[in-house]
Amino acid sequence: ARMLEDGVRFVAVSPMEIDARWTIAAANQGSEAVVRVTTEVPRMLGRFAKLIPQRMIEERIGTELESALQALETASKETVDKEQAEERAG
Repeated sequence: ARMLEDGVRFVAVSPMEIDARWTIAAANQGSEAVVRVTTEVPRMLGRFAKLIPQRMIEERIGTELESALQALETASKETVDKEQAEERAG
C-alpha cells in the first residue's frame, strides 16, 4: 500500500494482478471514498483467461471491497466511541 495525497493505492500481484486506488474526499459532514480497480487475469491461464467472465471478477472484487469498507466503518466508529469515552472520563 502507498499513501497518496488524496487517498491510498494498493497493488497485488498474486494470485491475480490488482491495482486498487481509493480516492477520499470531504463530503457533507463526512467523507466519500471512490474506488477504481484494475485487474489482469493471471497469465498462467493463457487462452483460458478469455473464458472467465470479467463481470464475475468484478463482482468478487466488489464483494471483497464492500466487506473491507464495512470493517473500516466499524473500526472507525469504535475508535471514535473510545476517544469520546476517554474525553468524558478525563
